[in-house]
Amino acid sequence: MDAVLKFMSVMTGDVRFLDARKEKTTGGGTNMCEILDQVENRGIQKGIELMQGENDSLRAEKEAVVAERDAAIAELAQKEADLGRAMELLKKHNIAFA
Repeated sequence: MDAVLKFMSVMTGDVRFLDARKEKTTGGGTNMCEILDQVENRGIQKGIELMQGENDSLRAEKEAVVAERDAAIAELAQKEADLGRAMELLKKHNIAFA
């Protein structure tokens, strides 16, 4: 097992093969299935982390859009109130417009 991992490390220039050899999942020697499980689990974990990051980004974008919409609604409500007040003043002072 060690020879295969050392060979893979030398051929690829990737020391993660040597790191995988150090990470034992059982008390005995590590076999290739355990090594592959470790590599697969690391890949799964990285995928989960990437998806969580993307979800966080999408959530932040959605919150920004909702905040913009709420601000626009509040602005429209204020303009409607201002228009209503202006109309009241026009009626109060008998000012008509065509």
